[in-house]
Amino acid sequence: MKKLIVSTFLGVLSFSGSAFGIAVTVNGSGCPISGDAQAYYDGDELVIPTGDMNVKKGNDIELSAKRKNCSLTLASEQNNKIAVRSVRVRGWTDLRSGDELKLTFDRFIQGEGKDYPISFSAKGPENQGFEFSYKLSPSEKVWSECNPTRALTLNTSLLLKGAEGQFAQAELDEIRVRLDLVKCP
Repeated sequence: MKKLIVSTFLGVLSFSGSAFGIAVTVNGSGCPISGDAQAYYDGDELVIPTGDMNVKKGNDIELSAKRKNCSLTLASEQNNKIAVRSVRVRGWTDLRSGDELKLTFDRFIQGEGKDYPISFSAKGPENQGFEFSYKLSPSEKVWSECNPTRALTLNTSLLLKGAEGQFAQAELDEIRVRLDLVKCP
């Protein structure tokens, strides 16, 4: 297991010394911010723990607490193009009747102007753990360019909707991503 340290709210993770050669920059209200937060490879999955990605709503809870995001920018350090093969997310919900959790996993190339979202949702009443997974077909893959200044960005967001004043919460525990790499000419 290769461990990566996230040192700040806007941090850089890198797989130095590994065969993968991918630098990952993290940024967002739901990204790990603790100096103890770690991301790592588990087999061929990039695992990003996101314990800080907690959304909630209810009386006396700020509106901004209903939405969180974590953006990961992947850049090859070994002249490879990168694409997401599959994504898997794990977390839990505590939703009342009428509440809905929407999780969006969006992929885009910096500066391209297009995005490619995958969405999951859970509706209340529900109080349990969840796991969503999605395997992309070859036509759904978004490949980074060989130019390292136009990296592949993955933005994961959680949005909690439902009756105002009614308490609900959800948390995303981790994001697991399988990547495909192709050597640039």
